[in-house]
Amino acid sequence: MNKILAILCLTILAAQGAPELSLSVTPEKLNLTPQEMQGAELVFSPGDTLRYIITAMNVGDGLMTEPVIVDPLPDGVHYVADSATDDNASVTFSIDDGANFQAWPPLKLDKDEEGNIIEIPAAADEVTHIRWEIHLELEPGDLQEYEFKAIIR
Repeated sequence: MNKILAILCLTILAAQGAPELSLSVTPEKLNLTPQEMQGAELVFSPGDTLRYIITAMNVGDGLMTEPVIVDPLPDGVHYVADSATDDNASVTFSIDDGANFQAWPPLKLDKDEEGNIIEIPAAADEVTHIRWEIHLELEPGDLQEYEFKAIIR
C-alpha cells in the first residue's frame, strides 16, 4: 500500500511540472541627447539617468508561487529614491551587499553628538540591492515587470 501511495505522489508531482524563473534586465538611458534621439550611438556619462526594467517570467511548466527577485545594482550607478515600482510586490532595499533588506528608507547605525549609537536613514546612493517579493502566482508563460531608476556616478 505504501508503494502505491509513493508512486501516486510521484506521479502527481511530475504532472504538476516545475516552475522556473527567467530574469532579464534592460537599461534605458532617459536623458538622451538630440543626436542620440536621431539614432547616434549612445554615450553614457556621469549624471545620466537610467531606467532599469526587470522582466520576470515563469519559463517552466509548473505554477510559481510568490517568486522573489533580488537585483544587485550595477557598479558605477546609484539608486534614485522612490523609483522602484511595486505592482503586486513588496520592495525592500539592502545597503550591505544583500545580507539584509529593509523597507524604504533603509536604516543604518551612526553615532550622535554624544557618541550614542542611533539609527538614521541611509542615503539612496548607499543602496546595493533591491528585492521584489511578488505576491502573485505565475502560471507558465506569465511575466511581471518592475523597474527602478539609477544615476551614473
